[in-house]
Amino acid sequence: MQASKTLKLAAGGLLLAAATLSVHEARSASPAAAPREVTPTGPGFAGVYGTFPADQVEFISSPDTIRSAALSGAPTLVWEALEHGEKVECLDCIATVAPLLYDTNAKTREIAAWWLRRRVFGVFGEGEVYSQTIQMLQTGSDPVRRADAAYALGEFFATPGIAACATALMTDASAGVRTAAASALGRLNDDGGGALAAGLADTSPAVALASLASISRINSFSGASSIAALTGNASTDVRRRAVEVLDALAATDSVDVVAAAAKNDIDAGVRAAACHALGTFGNATSNDASAMAVLHSLATGDKDTFVRDQAQIALPLLPAQVDNERRERHKGGGSAATLDTCRFCASAAAMAAGGFGRSWRLCWGFMPLRSRLVCRSIFQVLMLVLLLDNRGRHGLRTEFGPRQGAHASEKQHHIQCQEQEFQPRAFVARRLLHLRGGIFSHSNPPGQRTKGAQLAALSPLPSTIHCRLAFEVDSFRE
Repeated sequence: MQASKTLKLAAGGLLLAAATLSVHEARSASPAAAPREVTPTGPGFAGVYGTFPADQVEFISSPDTIRSAALSGAPTLVWEALEHGEKVECLDCIATVAPLLYDTNAKTREIAAWWLRRRVFGVFGEGEVYSQTIQMLQTGSDPVRRADAAYALGEFFATPGIAACATALMTDASAGVRTAAASALGRLNDDGGGALAAGLADTSPAVALASLASISRINSFSGASSIAALTGNASTDVRRRAVEVLDALAATDSVDVVAAAAKNDIDAGVRAAACHALGTFGNATSNDASAMAVLHSLATGDKDTFVRDQAQIALPLLPAQVDNERRERHKGGGSAATLDTCRFCASAAAMAAGGFGRSWRLCWGFMPLRSRLVCRSIFQVLMLVLLLDNRGRHGLRTEFGPRQGAHASEKQHHIQCQEQEFQPRAFVARRLLHLRGGIFSHSNPPGQRTKGAQLAALSPLPSTIHCRLAFEVDSFRE
C-alpha cells in the first residue's frame, strides 16, 4: 500500500515538472508583449486610456456615418450610429435623421427623437423639426403619421407638446392617434389638463388602457372617480387594469367599488386584483363591513384557487383582522403555544415542589397530549444516554476493553472497572424506569397499571452483561 502511494506521488511530480517546462518553452518561443503604459501619453483616446485593441475602443460616429446610417434605414445600424453620435453636432445630419420620426420601426422612431432632442441648434427653432412635428399632429391627413408625431412629441420632453397631445386625445377621429397622444402625455408627465380623465371614457379599449398606463406613471392625478367607473367596463382588460391603478394610487375612497368588483366580477383576474387592492387599502377596508365580509367570503368560498389565495393574503394586512385575532387570543388566554408553555412550566414547578412523588400524576393531567409525548421522548433519550454514556467520552461507548491477546489479569481488572462505572448509571436508570412506570401508566385503564408497575420494577441489564457484549464486539472488530 505504501509503495503504491509512493509511485503515485512520483508520477504526479513528473507530470507537474513536464507541464512547467512546456509552459516555460512556450513563453520563451513567443515574442515578449510590450508592457502597458502606466501613465498614458499622446493625443485623443490613447492619451486618456492608453493603448487598447481597436475592437475594444468605443468609436464616435462621424457625420458621414450618421447620414449614411439614416439613409440606409437599417434599425440596428441607425441605433448604433445615433447612439455613438450623441455629442456630435451636425446640422446637415438633422434633415436626414428627421424623416426617421415616421419610420415603420418603433425603435428607429424612438432613437431618432432621442438624438434630435439633444441638438442645440436646428430642432426647436421656429419652423424647425419640433414645430413641424406639432403641425403634423394637428393637421396631418394620414392618421398613421399623426400617431407617429404624437409619439415623437412624447419623446422630445418639451412643454409645448402637452397641449397638442391633449387636444389630439380629446378630438382626433382616429383611435390610434388618441392612443398615441395618451401615451405621450404619460411620457411628458402631465395629465393634459384633464385630457387623460377624458381618455378613460373613450369608447376604444386601447385608448382607455393607454390613459390608465399614463395615469399610473405621472406624478399627480385627481380623477380617481373616473378610474373607478371603469370597473364596470365591458372589456376585461380595462376592468382589471382599472383596479390595479386604483391599487397603485391607494385610492381608499373607492373601497366600495373595488369590493363590488371583487364580489361580482365574472373574471378571476379582476377579482384577484380587487382582493389585492382591498388589502392595500388597509384601514379603509377595515372600516367597511361589507368589504370585510367580501374578503372573508372570497377567502373560503371563491371557485378560483388564485382568488382564494389572494383574499387570504390580503386579510392579515388589515388592521381590523389583526385586532380581532389579538382579541380572540386575549379572551382565550393566549395562543396555543403560549398555553402549552404555561401548562408545562406549571406542571414542572409542581413536580419539583412535590419531589416527583404522588403529585406527579396530578401535574401530569394538566399537560396536553403533545406535551406528554415530548416529555416521553425526552425521558427515553435521557435513559439511552445514561445507559450508553461513557463519562463524557463522545456520548456513545467507543472503548471495548483490551484486545483478546491481553493478559487475563488485565481483562479482569478492566471488567471490574466497567462494573464500577455501570453501577451509578444502573441506579439512575432504575429510578427513571420507576418514574416512567408511574408517568405513562397514568392514562392506562386500572387493569393495566399493575403491568406498568411491574415494568418499573425491572432493572437494566447487569453491567457484566454489557462488558461481555463489549468483548464480543471487540472480538468481531479484531
